[in-house]
Amino acid sequence: MMKTEAIPNHTSELIKKYLALLDELYKLASSTETSSKVLEKLSSLSDSYILTAIALNPNTPAKVLNKLYNHHPGIGGTDEEMRIHIICNAALPAKYLKQFAETDESEVVRKVAIRALELADLG
Repeated sequence: MMKTEAIPNHTSELIKKYLALLDELYKLASSTETSSKVLEKLSSLSDSYILTAIALNPNTPAKVLNKLYNHHPGIGGTDEEMRIHIICNAALPAKYLKQFAETDESEVVRKVAIRALELADLG
């Protein structure tokens, strides 16, 4: 028979605080009023929602976007989604778009990078 462990009374309160903190960090990461320095600090977190907000924020420095891109190298799923978010960020310089259009392992991501380059040329 499996032994059940009692859940401490404060567990629910800790979970509420954790979720509230995540919500505040997400708001900070997605705000266009957040400085690039703060976004860079937030990029060290591992929460995918916060990292996605950082990838989409136009104040995110190119070096942070490139770092996030390189930390999500996989094919399919959230790795490809993250790279697409990064490519769609208007703050990403054309040199990175060209590199990603030529070298990304994913055909989908390469196509998105090519389209982003075309749109940048129209602007």
